[in-house]
Amino acid sequence: MIASLLVASLLVLGQVSSSIDWTGQSGDGSMDIGASMNNWWEQSNGDGNTQVSNPKPKPTTPPPPPLTCTVPSADMGTPTTQVDTNDPTSGTQLANCQPDEPAEPIVVTAEDFRRINLDGSGITINPENKDAVINLPLVAYTSADSQRTTITLLGTRVLVEATPIDYTWNWGDGSQPTSTEDPGRPYPSFDISHTYTATGTHSIALTTTWSGRFSINGGNTWQSINGTATTTDTAPPLTVVEKLPVLID
Repeated sequence: MIASLLVASLLVLGQVSSSIDWTGQSGDGSMDIGASMNNWWEQSNGDGNTQVSNPKPKPTTPPPPPLTCTVPSADMGTPTTQVDTNDPTSGTQLANCQPDEPAEPIVVTAEDFRRINLDGSGITINPENKDAVINLPLVAYTSADSQRTTITLLGTRVLVEATPIDYTWNWGDGSQPTSTEDPGRPYPSFDISHTYTATGTHSIALTTTWSGRFSINGGNTWQSINGTATTTDTAPPLTVVEKLPVLID
């Protein structure tokens, strides 16, 4: 009974003092009692052979979270979060907080551009599907439309856009080719034509020069390609004939 009252009293006092040490004896002298609220309590039957200890739980404080910082990734994608592994609990400056190692930039070279299987701009002739007549202009024109395709570089899908910038017409009769930045127009408002001066069969060829640009984010931003690509279209063989006027009564 006495021991119980003693321990209860010490527990109350322990709420006030962080360290209490006490020794005493029971009323009949049969038991020595000692207590310490700092670390443990013990009791003895007087001969020093019996001891019970119970460590006092120490309050625990969770450690502060490690310091982190966010840096942009090298390819401007999702930012990365880094932890200061040197000392995550002290200071506010992160010794190890550095940007990612620069990634190899994605660039579509002129060689890459030329390897793309671009469609030609096409050839249209007026009069269509008819023989050409010597000494009369043959009208030709093409398309000025751009085209897009997707390629893969360094594991990344890249959107490439090609735009025609120059057209060279080879008329197939040994004459000087016609080079222009204009795709031409159909008859009667045409501005590209050729006049054959002899009969024969000829194949008209068109070489189109393309400039390019590319995007790695689906067309939100573009970068120019440092170089051009070319395509060549060839029309079906064309027969040049001579037609003489005939008087009819």
